[in-house]
Amino acid sequence: MFTKKKIISNFIGISLTYLIYCLPYDILISFFSGSSIFGLSSIIQCFFFYVVIFFYFRSATKPKFLQLLIFEGMGIGFISLYVALTALTFKLFFNTNDFYLALICFATISYFSIISIINGRSVRLKTVRISSNKIKKRVNLVFISDVHLGSNSEKHLQKIFNELKKINFDILLIGGDLIDLNNFDLQNLEVFNLINKPVLFVTGNHEHYLADWDRISKKLCEFNIKNIDGKTFKSKGLNIIGVGDNMTTEKKKLIVMNNYKKEKLNIILTHKPSLWRKIPSKIDLMLAGHTHKGQIFPFNLLVKLKFSEIYGIYKKFGSILFVSCGAGCWGPRMRLGSKNEVVEIIIE
Repeated sequence: MFTKKKIISNFIGISLTYLIYCLPYDILISFFSGSSIFGLSSIIQCFFFYVVIFFYFRSATKPKFLQLLIFEGMGIGFISLYVALTALTFKLFFNTNDFYLALICFATISYFSIISIINGRSVRLKTVRISSNKIKKRVNLVFISDVHLGSNSEKHLQKIFNELKKINFDILLIGGDLIDLNNFDLQNLEVFNLINKPVLFVTGNHEHYLADWDRISKKLCEFNIKNIDGKTFKSKGLNIIGVGDNMTTEKKKLIVMNNYKKEKLNIILTHKPSLWRKIPSKIDLMLAGHTHKGQIFPFNLLVKLKFSEIYGIYKKFGSILFVSCGAGCWGPRMRLGSKNEVVEIIIE
């Protein structure tokens, strides 16, 4: 039965499908052929894509070719949309040759798409330095978030580990969204057993979307991954407080307040950066992810409307927040204006 909520949801879904998968190419075709932008074929194509996407997200199995078609198509479609709309706006104000305008659009879309695909499949090492008088000896941490295993393969996880091998670190911190699909083979996490250091993890929003998360969470310890949601880990003058994602802001604040140790360097390991503004006086350092830095420009402008601290280092009242753009992609394995990163944090 179609409820008002379902009707609105489907309308939004069909509209977004048209904007991303159909409209950009209708605009380009109109430049080439002089035909109308809107037509019956566009409507048929839109409904076809929407049905495919609808059943993909509700299916227990996720065929690789469909995943590639939907997600990479989404990324290229998003890039194509703002390039095509820019060209269409330019055409409204200036007398242009439509054929050459279409060629410029095609070249621009191809260039941005290739760069995005390369960025989405590579991982870089970033170093952040923090000073504190609360520790006596230098501490090296590694922070990764938003690996999105399932959307990303075990090969991508191996690229992350190739960067980890370059660092002499004391603790590995994982800020949520490690796994985002139920069918990810947990045996691929075996590489974490090669790390002879503590590996601390908190949940992100995608872990709680998993139907099988209770079973998966119990198995993490078999791979040297310690879930510290609502718990603390103390080492080398650090008090690392784990704040999982699936709880209210008030409960998150309570976890920090109850576990705060004035004499130690209090590090909050969490997924979303929004908690930092609530209690900066109780946080020496917060590590968060989730934003992906927008992943594909100019989506970062929209993300910044929701999260004002979208990427990098922020300071307030002696408290420091670092937001990573993540070690993996969600949806399209593409990045424009951002890169997958493994973050080395040196505290001295």
